[in-house]
Amino acid sequence: MNQTIFILDQGSSRNIYYNLAIEEAYSLHFIKEGCVGGIRFWMNSNSVVLGLSEDVETNVPSEKLLNFQNNFLNLQVSIKPIKNNLYIARRCSGGGTVYQDMGLNLNYSLFVSTKYKTELYPIKQSYQILLPLVINALSKQGIEARMGGSSDIIIPSNDVLKKISGNSQFRKKDTLTLHGTLILNESLIPSITKNVKHPPTEPDYRQKREHKDFLSSLPGNFSESKFKKDLVINFINYMDSEELNKKKQFSFIKKILKEAKILYKEKYANLEYVLKR
Repeated sequence: MNQTIFILDQGSSRNIYYNLAIEEAYSLHFIKEGCVGGIRFWMNSNSVVLGLSEDVETNVPSEKLLNFQNNFLNLQVSIKPIKNNLYIARRCSGGGTVYQDMGLNLNYSLFVSTKYKTELYPIKQSYQILLPLVINALSKQGIEARMGGSSDIIIPSNDVLKKISGNSQFRKKDTLTLHGTLILNESLIPSITKNVKHPPTEPDYRQKREHKDFLSSLPGNFSESKFKKDLVINFINYMDSEELNKKKQFSFIKKILKEAKILYKEKYANLEYVLKR
């Protein structure tokens, strides 16, 4: 194998705006650095994340939105999350609004060159190829998951289907970035109810169920570290590639962080972008 991919298991805590800036920076640069793809694991703290075209007032309770707007300048002070503050952000991918919190859910991102993997050009087909990599990694721990709707991952629970993962993607020149989130702990679900309204559109299998009846978490014995290892193996096998060596990856990350600082300031931590007004 002579093709390389980067692997980033991000242990450091950063606020949602910087995390989204890092995501886009990777999508813009990984091909330039000689990679055909990459994978990233990361978390956010106390954050409502809107899809690119989502209306903030339709998706966020009015009192949460007002408090956020009044406090927004304080949230820009540090790239590390400020405790006991709700962040509202807008990603550059489509899909619905989600709520995330540190340790209660896990984000994964798959970056792929569409020139290298041309079968991923059709959007529907790209989900049908990439999401099974995640589903297979879950199956290694006995979790019987499958695709639901256009880009969800669901599990059977008491004769109904419940969502454990939402996924979306964005595209840049010759690249695809698919990112998703897994609910690790059921204690996240009441916070979703408090911070995110019922979505204006929903997949058929939801059947108008409230968040508490529609969402589920992974089992308590779920191993986050094993999932990461299994997903990396699946991704490497699909890409027919090997991991970028540590020296080159370190140099690569330095360039990413430089680009991310620009995107952070000019885009993601910009209130006009978040609110789309």
